[in-house]
Amino acid sequence: MTSSPDTADRVIVPPGRLFVAVLVLLTAVAPLSIDMYLPAFPTIAEELGTTATGVQLSMTAFLIGMALGQLFVGPLSDGIGRRTPLLVGTFVCFVASVLCAVAPSIEVLIGARFLQGLGGAAGVVLARAIVSDTARGALAAKLLGALMIVSVIAPVAAPLGGGAIIAGIGWRGVFWIVAGLVLLMLLAAVVVAQESLPTEERTSGGIPATLRSAREVLANRTYTGYLLTFCLSFAALFAYIAASPFVIQNMLGFSATTFSLLFAVNAVAITVTSAITAALAGKVAYRRMTVGG
Repeated sequence: MTSSPDTADRVIVPPGRLFVAVLVLLTAVAPLSIDMYLPAFPTIAEELGTTATGVQLSMTAFLIGMALGQLFVGPLSDGIGRRTPLLVGTFVCFVASVLCAVAPSIEVLIGARFLQGLGGAAGVVLARAIVSDTARGALAAKLLGALMIVSVIAPVAAPLGGGAIIAGIGWRGVFWIVAGLVLLMLLAAVVVAQESLPTEERTSGGIPATLRSAREVLANRTYTGYLLTFCLSFAALFAYIAASPFVIQNMLGFSATTFSLLFAVNAVAITVTSAITAALAGKVAYRRMTVGG
């Protein structure tokens, strides 16, 4: 999200409260879409006549869509502006959420989850980009902090809320509720979302420029080492996320509600550790904290 040298001369108009609320909801879509339906994994496998692997692929498809979406939406929005990709991505996410709710087979669910991740990526990327476009200094730090808090709280609350929803109206109800939230975001975005990136500050490098920059960055061995550590850590985390519903419910015999509570304990632990790490930043070497963790 490159800006021209004239950016500093532009009058910055901070986003209004309603727009900030929309940005917060956009940031929450990804963790809600990942964690809310976890307690229903065994039920989904039984109802759709598939295996644990099949249900886990629905999560993998979402993550692949999310990754690809972030890769392309960022550079695209640098060239054509934020509003159009935001509205299109949110609409795609809404349609995909409805398809998830009515999916007659695991194949349809996997495809719909891919589209859901692809569309949801727009909100994750552009919420932060819009903050960078419309706020500076302490206000920008405050808004980005609010988005980060949502990213931390949502994984804790999502399985608890999902467990309650599944117990009441089933796993399809989770996707109907996600679809309702995304529709609410879409309508709010149509009404309040104004273009935040002026034409004169847009760049034309697009995806090729992003790939060239990525190639240069990946040539740095130190960066690549930390990147691999980060990726492998997340791989371990999502291996747990995908397998734990079956292990805890099918093998250990706990209910979906109990699984939600156990999952929330892990999410709280990650939150606490993140807070401790942030407090130690600058006092303890990053390499030492990484190895210790």
